[in-house]
Formats: sequence, structure tokens, C-alpha cells
Amino acid sequence: MKKFGILNRKLNDALSALGHGDICIITDAGFPLPYEAQPGTISVDLAITQDLPDIPTILKLVNDEIIYEECYVATNQRDYNPQLFESVSRIVKRCKLEAIEHDRIMEMGKRAKVLIRTGGFSPWGNVALVSGVKAPVWFTKPGVKVPDFYAERVKYEDNDYPAK
Repeated sequence: MKKFGILNRKLNDALSALGHGDICIITDAGFPLPYEAQPGTISVDLAITQDLPDIPTILKLVNDEIIYEECYVATNQRDYNPQLFESVSRIVKRCKLEAIEHDRIMEMGKRAKVLIRTGGFSPWGNVALVSGVKAPVWFTKPGVKVPDFYAERVKYEDNDYPAK
């Protein structure tokens, strides 16, 4: 038996399939599986009932399991659902949390490799993560030069990448 962390086998398999640049969206209960989703999109439905599990709970678990370098929410979440936006902001510390138009989040759903549906009944609750790499490991080999856009990520402490 797995010692701790995410126990759901399908969710573990989905997160393990993410590569650098892949999109993972933690969705609210109302997010439609896009008709035009790419072949190979992995959809994990965790919804049990209203707000079970909720978006922040799943985001926290995923945050502890994967490395990501970009995070997006809808501007509507920031403007009209400030409590959820604050919760997401407290969890996402690895990169800047960006608010973009809701339509762009929906478009990202068409390109997402992983869609995780929660029971969240929270308007504009979707959180899109773009998978990254563990920069301190990738850029420590002798002779490897760190590009400016990775300089900050190379300084991440081990606690920014929880070992489970």
C-alpha cells in the first residue's frame, strides 16, 4: 500500500503521465469535458457530491505531487469569487498565479493532458497548471548554462519540491 499522498490510482497514473509543458486542469463540477479534447486526454472524475472534494483540497494534493511552472485562473474568479482566489493564491507559491479570460481557460481544456473534476460548486473554480521540470536537478551538471528564464527556478529549495 502507498504510504501517503494521493491514493487514487487513476489520479496517480494521470499525474505521472505529465511531461514538461503539459496542461493539467483541476476543474469545478460544471466543467465540460471538451468535445475537441486531444486524443490521450486523461479525465479523472473525483466528484462525489456538492463540494466533495472541493477545489482547494485537490489543488493542495496535486501541488504536493507535481512540478509546475505556470498557473492560471479566470479573471472572473479573482473578481467575483475572491475567497476561492485567496485559497488558490495561498496554495500556489511555486510561480506567479495569473488571471486570464475564462474563455482561455476553456480553450486550455481542449489541449489539456489531464482534467481532474472535483465536486466544486464554485463559480469560475478551474485552476490550470502547466507542468515544469525540477530545475535545480536539470541545471547542475558541469558545463550546463542556466538561461535567464530559469535562473529563479534553479534557486528553489527542496521544500519547493516536496519529496514524498
